[in-house]
Amino acid sequence: MLWGEFKSETQAGLGHDQDRERYGAYIDKQIRLAALDLQRWVDEYRKGHSVRYTALNITPKGNAGVVTLPSGFQPEHVFLRPERSFATTGPTGSNSYASADGVDDKLLNVDLTGLPSDDMVWFEMRYRTQGEPGEYFRVNRGGPGPSSHGYLGTEGKWETVDSLWQVSHGLDNLSLGWVDSSDEFTAGDVEWITVHDAVFEPGTGYVRGNLLARYEFDEKSTGSLDGVEVIESTGNGPDGAHIGGTAGNDSNRKITVPFPVDLQQGDAVEVTIKIWIRGKKGEVVWISTDQGDTTSTTIAADNTWEYHEVTLNVASPDDCESIHLGYDSTTKVYSTIDWSELTIESGTFYEFIHFGEDEIESLYATKKLERYPWGRRSELVTGDLCRNAPGFYAYNSKYLWAHKLDQAALDAGATLRIEGHGRKLDFEDDDETPFDELATNAAALYVKYKLLKHIDKLNDGWKVQADYENERSNIIADFNAR
Repeated sequence: MLWGEFKSETQAGLGHDQDRERYGAYIDKQIRLAALDLQRWVDEYRKGHSVRYTALNITPKGNAGVVTLPSGFQPEHVFLRPERSFATTGPTGSNSYASADGVDDKLLNVDLTGLPSDDMVWFEMRYRTQGEPGEYFRVNRGGPGPSSHGYLGTEGKWETVDSLWQVSHGLDNLSLGWVDSSDEFTAGDVEWITVHDAVFEPGTGYVRGNLLARYEFDEKSTGSLDGVEVIESTGNGPDGAHIGGTAGNDSNRKITVPFPVDLQQGDAVEVTIKIWIRGKKGEVVWISTDQGDTTSTTIAADNTWEYHEVTLNVASPDDCESIHLGYDSTTKVYSTIDWSELTIESGTFYEFIHFGEDEIESLYATKKLERYPWGRRSELVTGDLCRNAPGFYAYNSKYLWAHKLDQAALDAGATLRIEGHGRKLDFEDDDETPFDELATNAAALYVKYKLLKHIDKLNDGWKVQADYENERSNIIADFNAR
């Protein structure tokens, strides 16, 4: 449980007392003192503390970074992540795509007159060019004042492109890989296209509105697509047909993680997924299992790391169950998102660095540092070390020095995580703690009796103090019985 969560749940346990705005600082202090008292009496609450440091609280010193340890905290394991690591998920179609040969293929010829539209729409396409370097992949849109658009990409690399189109009189039709005015064909692969309504927001400009249509290519192996129906998965727009073109398989670009072992119960379980994600504003981020359990969250701002917490209800997990990030296994819709720092309900911690065609190649980018003599900590600064290892740290009761954690590493987003034990006195909201629901219940009683005795001057404070001490004794007995 994070310290911020511990505080919030303790405050919720105060009932009406949490509304005493005048005594907010006093209540915060008593919550910290309650944690201190619980650590004094309960051994398990002195174990499993974790503190994370970033460039905001790391001081570079040559090749080393220096941090201030929380009072009463004893480091056990130190982990250095050289930079913010992440993996990218992205759609490559419903396990298929269609190819235009640049000779006579129109990948899609679809009538769009049925789509409701104002003056502007957002067009988005997942594609890769296969022509000569510098050759554009062409998209033609018909209707009053037809026009074509050319998209330049890196040959053989999947990319997603979007355009704001003015379509005052609606879209009559749409073709991929072909230009009407010159009857020019271009080579490339397309996985899907989407059309969103464009909504004007003062001070921001046009943003994506409702999804009007999403066209996906049917799941086929290689072979002609001449006249084959193309899927419109939203139910809002008309279906279309391929005119020429060839389907080809491609690997799913999704990140798959094993289902936590302690949640493989056979019965329905609720999984809490906490994750940092980055992408386009409005992008729906899908999370699902093999058997079709699905949930989602939505990106709030463009290209900004955001913390999201979602719940996934899993009907009946088994030993082979997996959780797919960025993929809806029911509708086969993908999300183009960067992911980092995933925590699943069991406490399993994944740090993404890169991924293969189907799964993550490595879950852990973090280096575990070895302890170095405190009296030789200056060698961490100069880099003249007496032995080799992925990295080193040295500490005393107040400071910890870590190598290599210089200014360049901090600029790249390096972070330091320290796991340890002790009767910890100081906390930040994102510190990991060993506290649980039992601790928050006890802490709420502690704060209540302090308010009654020292603020309200009521004798009921003695009774609530006894309730707290009984609750604390029950916690000790509970841990001893495990």
